[in-house]
Amino acid sequence: MTYRVDKVNSWNGWDPLKQVVLGNCYSPDWFRDVKDISLRNMLQALVRDTQEDLDGIQKTMENLGVDVVRVPENTIENGMNLDDEGLDSWGKFNEYISDNEMDFVKRHWKNGLPKPMITPRDYFIVLGDKFVQTSNHAGVSSLAKRGLINPDIIVGFKEEHREKQWKEDGYPSLGPLRLSKTNKKENIPNWHKDWDFPADHNTFKFNNNPDYMEYAYQTFGFWAPIITRAGDTLIVDQEDYANLGKVILNMFPEFKQTRVAIGGHNDGTFSPVKPGHIVTANWHTDYTETFPNWEVHVVNHPEQMDWRKWVEWEEQKFDSRGGIRWWQEGAEASPEYVAFVEQWMNNWVGFVEETVFEVNMLSISEDTILCLNKNETVHEHLRSIGLDPIHCRFRNRHFWDGGLHCLTVDTVREGGKQNYFQ
Repeated sequence: MTYRVDKVNSWNGWDPLKQVVLGNCYSPDWFRDVKDISLRNMLQALVRDTQEDLDGIQKTMENLGVDVVRVPENTIENGMNLDDEGLDSWGKFNEYISDNEMDFVKRHWKNGLPKPMITPRDYFIVLGDKFVQTSNHAGVSSLAKRGLINPDIIVGFKEEHREKQWKEDGYPSLGPLRLSKTNKKENIPNWHKDWDFPADHNTFKFNNNPDYMEYAYQTFGFWAPIITRAGDTLIVDQEDYANLGKVILNMFPEFKQTRVAIGGHNDGTFSPVKPGHIVTANWHTDYTETFPNWEVHVVNHPEQMDWRKWVEWEEQKFDSRGGIRWWQEGAEASPEYVAFVEQWMNNWVGFVEETVFEVNMLSISEDTILCLNKNETVHEHLRSIGLDPIHCRFRNRHFWDGGLHCLTVDTVREGGKQNYFQ
């Protein structure tokens, strides 16, 4: 049965889950015309194993009574489906980027395959009864085109709220800056040569420069997992986006807000698994202001079941950055495959050393939770607070750097807005 997202209702991460969006990746057939047989086999094994495990996660959720809206295979993170565009294989994609002279293609695709929409949580969050798209480089066009989501329910991150906060706070917070389309540098009287937009998108040197700010605009929003929901309260990571919380409250005044500084996706650091209980990584353990009086269970980083494999991977120094970034079974035996990943899939992989998969979980209800790691210490704690942990296989999580929370967007949960803090 094919389900459709027509309306949403989700105020937290633990009320009984009724509907969820689940990500997807490329199909094995998409790599059918890669000429190097060994390379082709490894690429097809990567996506085949990934799809098999996603199928298993889907079946587990459906057996628990959850309707699963699955992202179609070969859908990339901006919502485009490559099959719909006639780019249904590696060979056709390669031919397209070789022949096409469009600036967009040159800039975005010449040195990389578009990332599949395997982690929809990066781009979307449900805030109560609103489906919010937080980054304008991702979209739902493919999902809407295939009848899986109603485009009328999408709330975009609005430019006017960003601009209002810039004027009040005097500095940017929501992504890299560029000159506006109407303000070319040749038309700016006080232009300085060191104002040129840097290639690495780092604009911190301009943050306190009112002259530059006057002519700049923001290029995108933010990663959705920066926000964690707890009923009428949002916990907002503001280390990278200093005034994000204010912008969110301008858009959604029905919420209150607490702020925290983590500098990454919240769901890779902590998880409020049910009211009164948090599971967290050991580098951020103080929740006295964000979750006052909640019990905090700390996961020590070396407890992770694959830590030994990461150490071996780091010692082999296959990553061009000279350290742990991604890991895949058997990749160390194929330098050709590692080189292909570094050139063509560099934006697919995360920095897996930073992710604690024990905390990147998905609660089905206050009684049941899905986990990717069989960490018995964590599972014993979950059982002690009345949660039944169900292990789901995801063999290539250290390649995709995505846990169960990342792979999903909970669109409908029973219940409504509540106050969990006195």
